[in-house]
Amino acid sequence: MRFNTPYDELTPYQGRKKCYGEFQCQQCKRKWTSQNSVANEAQSCIKCHIPVFPHKQVPLFS
Repeated sequence: MRFNTPYDELTPYQGRKKCYGEFQCQQCKRKWTSQNSVANEAQSCIKCHIPVFPHKQVPLFS
């Protein structure tokens, strides 16, 4: 679920590559991590089906 406009910085990481992200749903408090997180993109909570933005992101090094 991408929210990408030139003026929106909706996530801590603003790079162009994928990164590690930590998420927590505000509705059900479910927590998860993902190595498929990108800038300004939410992931859907599998329990509530609402978009959740990461509260922490760290670039992946290869």
